[in-house]
Amino acid sequence: MSDTNIKNKQNKHKYVLRENIDGIDSFSREISRRSGFSLKDIRTILDVITDIFSDAITSSLSINITNLLSLYPQIIPPRTGVNAYKSRMTGEKVIEEFPEARRYIIRLSKGLRDLSKSSFNNQDEQEDSSDSFNLED
Repeated sequence: MSDTNIKNKQNKHKYVLRENIDGIDSFSREISRRSGFSLKDIRTILDVITDIFSDAITSSLSINITNLLSLYPQIIPPRTGVNAYKSRMTGEKVIEEFPEARRYIIRLSKGLRDLSKSSFNNQDEQEDSSDSFNLED
């Protein structure tokens, strides 16, 4: 293992997210803080990433970023169904023909999904232990 890889592994958990990330600006600042790259460079990179995702969506292509996420189109076939909005407005069941539609699915990598599950389970264990009490006096 190279010195760079060892250093990266040691610094992997050096930074802790201090607050919720709300918006591209706070996301850019967090990346800049953790990476040491300038805020301007990070914003340029995020603009390029946004362009790549936009191109993929307009071209009906998939994106698979190993260990991060997958983005892929899902085609919904034409169907007959109830228009819930119109049904609520009129008070009667409104049946409509819906045309073929396309939506995009963003799926986190298995590692991130597992991390989410393990942190949820750890919270449950902590809550369970705090709810318990000792009958021995």
